[in-house]
Amino acid sequence: MQRLPVTCLLTHAYCCEIPAFASDARCLLRVISLLDGLTEEKEAAALIPATLTTLSRYARFQFEREERVMVAFDYCGLEAHRAEHRGLLALLSRKRSRSPRTSALAYARKLHDELLAWFRHHTLLQHVALFSEIDDLEKAERIARLGAADCLIDLAATAVPRAASPPRKVPAEERIAAHA
Repeated sequence: MQRLPVTCLLTHAYCCEIPAFASDARCLLRVISLLDGLTEEKEAAALIPATLTTLSRYARFQFEREERVMVAFDYCGLEAHRAEHRGLLALLSRKRSRSPRTSALAYARKLHDELLAWFRHHTLLQHVALFSEIDDLEKAERIARLGAADCLIDLAATAVPRAASPPRKVPAEERIAAHA
């Protein structure tokens, strides 16, 4: 199976006219992408728990934001949407409390694919349904941003340079520090 780049997923599967939600999607995908393309066992072993912890924290922030908008718009699918949020948080908690039974590299690949599958499913089912019922995008944006930063993760610090030469190998410690 061919893997789609993270930017492809965001561009094609998460077309959202609410900037706060689009920002959240970019952050969530950026965290998940930390598990992609790892080549060293030690690096994977260090990044797995850091990624799961960061993802858990960010997901809570993002889900609170989404649910605040759903409540404000009296969204009829709130409980089903919220159940998927709770399901991901429970999955992340289980993954954080267990040690992988395979190599860290294999586990990182599996975890990356599992998290992207959840993102695709959630976006294409729950978010498409939600966005079809939001009739005031400016109001949704204002509600989403109440008392919150634009994004909890500085994307500039984690941006991958686009160059003709292969990207520089970034040690695990630097990748983790960029997201701390």
